[in-house]
Amino acid sequence: MMKTRLIFWVLILLCLPFANLYADTASTTTVSNEAVEKWNNLSDAQKEALRERYKKWESLSEEEKADLKRKIDRFKALPEEDRKRVQANLDRYRKLSPAARAQLQQRYERWKALPPGQRRQMKENFQQFNRMDPAQRSQVMQRLQNWKKMTPAQRGTVRDNFQQYKRRRNP
Repeated sequence: MMKTRLIFWVLILLCLPFANLYADTASTTTVSNEAVEKWNNLSDAQKEALRERYKKWESLSEEEKADLKRKIDRFKALPEEDRKRVQANLDRYRKLSPAARAQLQQRYERWKALPPGQRRQMKENFQQFNRMDPAQRSQVMQRLQNWKKMTPAQRGTVRDNFQQYKRRRNP
């Protein structure tokens, strides 16, 4: 289900440039002159890709469509800078190999399975890392590499020492 949601998000974001092709009315969907002009300017491959995406859209339940429409509205309401950031992330995602996409999906699934408090702490740690200057980031990455090289016993010793240190600092 999560993979399906990610795919739908990607599909929706891919279609955003064409999101205004159709103007919904109360009784039917009508095609505007602007939409016709945009459609006519598309290549045959682009038209076919949009037809395929439309078929996928039509296969969604009304609940799924409503959910995606809310997400599109939320995206459109973002400041321009945030929309550009989202688009840049999508562009990077498109360039990933299938293996890298699968790895990203697995990491996302593991993150979603974490308790909310742990996810919040991870998010705060990530934000703190992003605020660091390059030298500090490099130092953190070096420590991470050293951590990965340790045996489980060595890691346990480091954890124990750190817990003792924390208890001494905060009695």
